[in-house]
Amino acid sequence: MATQLQPVPAPVKYTEQKTDENSVLLTHYDAKQVYMSMISQGTPFDKAIEADRNMYNNYFGGSMNDIVFQEMREARALAYSAYAA
Repeated sequence: MATQLQPVPAPVKYTEQKTDENSVLLTHYDAKQVYMSMISQGTPFDKAIEADRNMYNNYFGGSMNDIVFQEMREARALAYSAYAA
């Protein structure tokens, strides 16, 4: 057991890359299930649509009762969790 902690490394600042075209990135490793994410650039934050955005997110991805989870898990038996935002 170490008697002295190591110093915290300096933070690395990652800059957002410009995405001019679609791409698919795959990482292969042993897993019992697939972890899939879709990421896209959005628009700047707009407080005027916050209520609508919140309602949409809760309907499509709020909990195990949401429509995305029910379709993916119960109807198709494909996922343990699912959400849309």
